[in-house]
Amino acid sequence: MNNLGYLIYNGYGVDKDPARAMQLWQVAAQAGESEAQWHLGNGYEMGIGVEGSAPKAYAWYRCAIETASNNINANRKDHDTEQEILNDAKQSLDKIKASLSTSDLEKGRSLAQEYIGRYGSPSP
Repeated sequence: MNNLGYLIYNGYGVDKDPARAMQLWQVAAQAGESEAQWHLGNGYEMGIGVEGSAPKAYAWYRCAIETASNNINANRKDHDTEQEILNDAKQSLDKIKASLSTSDLEKGRSLAQEYIGRYGSPSP
């Protein structure tokens, strides 16, 4: 789902459809795919394929960090790939955090707690 979303988002071999890509990433993110979680954060931050939402972007970045960390610690995924996702998600989180209002930061933290609880476990 994650890779198909990437192809559709960028229009590689298919018509470009960011909204459809976000739908696929949502499914993959909910299945515990750290890269899809990072992509969702980016989509919400940029408002591409979905209505922009800084709190949701923050939350998905935090979830991606947690999931990638869990995957690394459990040796369940390719370590180097998960480390790249972890680094990218941390960088994205740092960037967006500086621009959030106090209210959006609080909403983002609350959503992050929910997303991590539901989707932050490593995928099988």
